Amino acid sequence: MNQNQKNEESLKITKIPYDVLLTRTVSERREFEKRRYYQALKKSGMSDSVRSRIKFSYHPENYETECLDPRTLNRWQVNYTRHVLTNYEDLCAKLDRMSPEDHVSYLQLRRRAFELISKVYPQLSEECEQQIHLTDLRISG
Repeated sequence: MNQNQKNEESLKITKIPYDVLLTRTVSERREFEKRRYYQALKKSGMSDSVRSRIKFSYHPENYETECLDPRTLNRWQVNYTRHVLTNYEDLCAKLDRMSPEDHVSYLQLRRRAFELISKVYPQLSEECEQQIHLTDLRISG
Protein backbone atom coordinates (compact mmCIF):
# COMPACT_ATOMS: atom_id res chain seq x y z
CA MET A 1 0.00 0.00 0.00
CA ASN A 2 1.52 3.32 -1.00
CA GLN A 3 1.59 6.49 1.11
CA ASN A 4 -1.41 8.13 -0.60
CA GLN A 5 -3.58 5.05 -0.11
CA LYS A 6 -2.69 4.95 3.60
CA ASN A 7 -3.61 8.60 4.06
CA GLU A 8 -6.89 8.31 2.17
CA GLU A 9 -8.36 5.30 3.99
CA SER A 10 -11.59 6.29 5.62
CA LEU A 11 -11.75 6.72 9.35
CA LYS A 12 -15.15 5.58 10.62
CA ILE A 13 -16.90 6.00 13.96
CA THR A 14 -19.80 4.16 15.55
CA LYS A 15 -21.94 6.74 17.32
CA ILE A 16 -23.63 5.73 20.55
CA PRO A 17 -25.69 7.99 22.82
CA TYR A 18 -23.50 10.19 25.00
CA ASP A 19 -24.85 8.78 28.28
CA VAL A 20 -24.01 5.26 27.06
CA LEU A 21 -20.53 6.43 26.08
CA LEU A 22 -20.05 7.83 29.56
CA THR A 23 -21.20 4.61 31.25
CA ARG A 24 -19.09 2.35 29.01
CA THR A 25 -16.01 4.52 29.42
CA VAL A 26 -16.13 4.49 33.21
CA SER A 27 -16.92 0.78 33.32
CA GLU A 28 -14.06 -0.06 30.96
CA ARG A 29 -11.63 2.12 32.93
CA ARG A 30 -12.69 0.52 36.20
CA GLU A 31 -12.04 -2.96 34.76
CA PHE A 32 -8.71 -1.82 33.29
CA GLU A 33 -7.51 -0.50 36.67
CA LYS A 34 -8.70 -3.66 38.41
CA ARG A 35 -6.72 -5.87 35.96
CA ARG A 36 -3.67 -3.63 36.35
CA TYR A 37 -3.89 -3.85 40.14
CA TYR A 38 -4.07 -7.65 40.14
CA GLN A 39 -1.25 -7.95 37.59
CA ALA A 40 0.95 -5.77 39.79
CA LEU A 41 0.18 -7.95 42.80
CA LYS A 42 1.09 -11.09 40.85
CA LYS A 43 4.35 -9.57 39.61
CA SER A 44 5.27 -8.52 43.16
CA GLY A 45 6.39 -12.06 43.94
CA MET A 46 4.37 -12.24 47.13
CA SER A 47 2.77 -15.52 48.00
CA ASP A 48 -1.01 -15.80 47.77
CA SER A 49 -1.28 -15.97 51.57
CA VAL A 50 0.66 -12.68 51.98
CA ARG A 51 -1.30 -10.99 49.21
CA SER A 52 -4.59 -12.00 50.83
CA ARG A 53 -3.61 -10.27 54.09
CA ILE A 54 -2.73 -6.97 52.40
CA LYS A 55 -5.43 -4.35 52.62
CA PHE A 56 -7.25 -4.28 49.32
CA SER A 57 -6.11 -1.04 47.66
CA TYR A 58 -8.18 -1.10 44.50
CA HIS A 59 -11.24 1.04 45.19
CA PRO A 60 -13.89 0.74 42.48
CA GLU A 61 -15.82 3.63 44.00
CA ASN A 62 -12.99 5.92 42.83
CA TYR A 63 -14.17 5.23 39.30
CA GLU A 64 -17.73 6.45 39.74
CA THR A 65 -18.68 9.35 37.49
CA GLU A 66 -19.37 11.69 40.41
CA CYS A 67 -15.86 11.11 41.82
CA LEU A 68 -14.02 12.03 38.64
CA ASP A 69 -12.94 15.48 37.60
CA PRO A 70 -14.45 16.47 34.23
CA ARG A 71 -11.09 16.78 32.45
CA THR A 72 -10.08 13.22 33.35
CA LEU A 73 -13.48 11.89 32.39
CA ASN A 74 -13.37 13.69 29.04
CA ARG A 75 -9.87 12.37 28.32
CA TRP A 76 -11.01 8.83 29.07
CA GLN A 77 -14.07 9.24 26.83
CA VAL A 78 -12.00 10.54 23.93
CA ASN A 79 -9.54 7.68 24.31
CA TYR A 80 -12.33 5.10 24.60
CA THR A 81 -14.02 6.50 21.51
CA ARG A 82 -10.80 6.56 19.50
CA HIS A 83 -9.77 3.02 20.40
CA VAL A 84 -13.14 1.26 20.64
CA LEU A 85 -15.69 3.14 18.55
CA THR A 86 -13.53 3.91 15.50
CA ASN A 87 -11.47 1.84 13.11
CA TYR A 88 -8.40 3.81 14.24
CA GLU A 89 -6.63 0.68 15.55
CA ASP A 90 -7.17 -1.17 12.26
CA LEU A 91 -5.73 1.74 10.29
CA CYS A 92 -2.78 2.05 12.68
CA ALA A 93 -2.02 -1.64 12.26
CA LYS A 94 -1.37 -1.04 8.56
CA LEU A 95 1.39 1.48 9.34
CA ASP A 96 5.04 0.82 10.05
CA ARG A 97 5.69 3.45 12.68
CA MET A 98 9.43 2.93 12.37
CA SER A 99 9.42 4.44 8.89
CA PRO A 100 9.44 8.25 8.90
CA GLU A 101 6.63 8.45 6.31
CA ASP A 102 4.36 6.10 8.23
CA HIS A 103 5.10 7.86 11.50
CA VAL A 104 3.83 11.09 9.98
CA SER A 105 0.80 9.20 8.61
CA TYR A 106 0.15 7.84 12.10
CA LEU A 107 0.20 11.33 13.62
CA GLN A 108 -2.10 12.61 10.86
CA LEU A 109 -4.45 9.70 11.53
CA ARG A 110 -4.51 10.58 15.25
CA ARG A 111 -5.37 14.15 14.36
CA ARG A 112 -8.17 13.04 12.02
CA ALA A 113 -9.56 10.77 14.75
CA PHE A 114 -9.75 13.64 17.23
CA GLU A 115 -11.40 15.86 14.62
CA LEU A 116 -14.00 13.18 13.90
CA ILE A 117 -14.71 12.57 17.60
CA SER A 118 -15.13 16.32 18.10
CA LYS A 119 -17.72 16.45 15.30
CA VAL A 120 -19.68 13.47 16.57
CA TYR A 121 -19.44 14.38 20.27
CA PRO A 122 -19.28 18.19 20.56
CA GLN A 123 -19.26 17.79 24.37
CA LEU A 124 -15.73 16.42 23.97
CA SER A 125 -14.46 19.07 21.56
CA GLU A 126 -12.30 20.86 24.14
CA GLU A 127 -10.47 17.65 25.03
CA CYS A 128 -10.14 16.78 21.34
CA GLU A 129 -8.60 20.21 20.70
CA GLN A 130 -6.11 19.57 23.50
CA GLN A 131 -5.20 16.20 22.00
CA ILE A 132 -4.90 17.75 18.52
CA HIS A 133 -2.54 20.36 19.95
CA LEU A 134 -0.35 17.64 21.51
CA THR A 135 -0.39 15.68 18.23
CA ASP A 136 0.57 18.80 16.26
CA LEU A 137 3.52 19.31 18.59
CA ARG A 138 4.68 15.79 17.73
CA ILE A 139 4.30 16.45 14.00
CA SER A 140 6.24 19.71 14.08
CA GLY A 141 8.84 18.43 16.54
